[in-house]
Amino acid sequence: MTDSKANSTEELLQHTESSTSIDINLDNDILKEIEKAEEVNDNVEIEDENEPSTAFLDNLNSFGESLISSVKTRQQLKEFKETIITDSISSFSFGFKNVDKIFPEPIELTASKPIPDWLNVTYYTLNPARFDFDYTQQREFENVNRTFTIEHLFDVLPIIQQFVINGKKDSEKVEFRSQLLSKGVERKIHESHCISDKVTGLWSHNTNQSSFSRTVIRPLKFNKKSPKPENDIISDNISSQFPSKFHRGAIATLNSTGNIRLVDSNLKGEKIINYIDINPEFKTSFCSPHPVVDPFTGKMINILSEIGLTSTKFKVVTFDEVSSSIISIVNSPISPIHTFAVTEYYIVIISFPMNLKSFNYYTGDSILSTFDYSPEGLTTFYVISKKENKHIATFTTSASFGLHIINAYETNQTIWIDFSIYDDDKIVQDLTTENLRDATKLSLPSSKIIRFRLDLNEIENAGENPNNETNATFQASFDHFTKDISIELPTINQKFLGRNYKYAYGVALPFTDPTPGKFYDRIKKIDVENKQYISWSEPHCYPSQPIFIQDPSRVDDEDGGVVLSTVYDGSKDESFVIILNAKDMTEITRIPLPVPVSPSFSHATAKAN
Repeated sequence: MTDSKANSTEELLQHTESSTSIDINLDNDILKEIEKAEEVNDNVEIEDENEPSTAFLDNLNSFGESLISSVKTRQQLKEFKETIITDSISSFSFGFKNVDKIFPEPIELTASKPIPDWLNVTYYTLNPARFDFDYTQQREFENVNRTFTIEHLFDVLPIIQQFVINGKKDSEKVEFRSQLLSKGVERKIHESHCISDKVTGLWSHNTNQSSFSRTVIRPLKFNKKSPKPENDIISDNISSQFPSKFHRGAIATLNSTGNIRLVDSNLKGEKIINYIDINPEFKTSFCSPHPVVDPFTGKMINILSEIGLTSTKFKVVTFDEVSSSIISIVNSPISPIHTFAVTEYYIVIISFPMNLKSFNYYTGDSILSTFDYSPEGLTTFYVISKKENKHIATFTTSASFGLHIINAYETNQTIWIDFSIYDDDKIVQDLTTENLRDATKLSLPSSKIIRFRLDLNEIENAGENPNNETNATFQASFDHFTKDISIELPTINQKFLGRNYKYAYGVALPFTDPTPGKFYDRIKKIDVENKQYISWSEPHCYPSQPIFIQDPSRVDDEDGGVVLSTVYDGSKDESFVIILNAKDMTEITRIPLPVPVSPSFSHATAKAN
């Protein structure tokens, strides 16, 4: 195994003089709006060059709080940060704080080294941006200042970032802009003093709003209007492939309740739609936030579900610019859906064993408060034939849990599915803001790459019930990769989606055992044929999902291209985009960002310019 590492740089970000940005002090701005103050004050905090920045200090873990008062100068601040960082593997904790500046108008960023002249894409990322909100609680004799913190990482209000990269036009400069997507949610947090069901997230333990109330109860009450684009979180995924029939042609963000926020090329929200706006038959209370463009038909596919009292109805749907339809309906035990597999001739619904804790799901409880992982259950694969448009077989295997499929393909009537798998759902339970900020409480499990094998020849070999194939259930077999070959937020060369492939990329943990205080600190390239890997890493650097961009002059070379990722550097409280050579995972260049952004467990996407 090879571990490719790049050297840190001390280069400072260069801005053009015309750069414009907005310092975010939304807490004060929104409170003033609510109070309807006649006199408008400028509450933007401006950093004096002679005074130390306290943004970093405000977000330190408790072990450093006693030293804050001694920090008086920038030099002392630098020394203080280095003291804290030196012996810590948990510097990622410093990054999970509010983004304090956005750039709605484009600015220029400067790459550390030349950008490849063939690289010509617009790169989009979704990152957590607004964790904490100050508000005033009125008491009988006094007003008390309090802070509301969103509990789960998946519910944190997002920032979208756009990088226009054209190496041929300019090998040194990148056009950058960013925008908060959920300002209306933040406004509601202040208006309601954080107790309204209109401001809570979807995943959080203590939220009182579920996918059911979002997609059923609220539309019943407010069915005359679609919500404004800024009035929902919708940050589970980002896609540049959503059919442009529904918007003016940039990107979409998606969540697990079927809501889709359409965003234009200037990062302004156009509108929010639901799958029922695409087709009235596409009603859903829970769905995969990861629709896939079928590389064999060009149509988008997704799995929608309606969760009932005792079962789940999965709907396999397809749509494009001109048409939409339900391919097949599958009834299963109660289970949420997060991802699925697509091959040339088949679609596979993957259902992990979950129990419904109580009927509170139907009246407003959250996902994590509603569903329990069931280790006694089965992982189930429902195979849908694209040719016949029906469910043809079911495969089961022992209980497991997963979020993200790597790829799937078929050979000789056998479907192979590569998945990042866990023993239970602890990965989701652990990603709370409290755990991320106090690394001693965080003990993330490392996934295992498992290749599932669904042998469709068994359908013919069974030779029974020829008119009732959908009741046929078979045993899925599987193969484990070694423990060190582990990735999360996986991606591949999209040309190989649904086809036999060799390489996958993803973020990875530094250890294979659940050691407290670790986070994803490297990007791995997996050779799934030879079960080997190489990686890029730097001390205290925490990447988000990597994406692969193909070199157009090397289309027959599966790893002929680059890998892009946004990275948070906990030792400097800075962020940058890294561009790696996909062949050997060595650094080509990096693009420093003007402000630090949190590591993301969401996704990224890119469009050719």
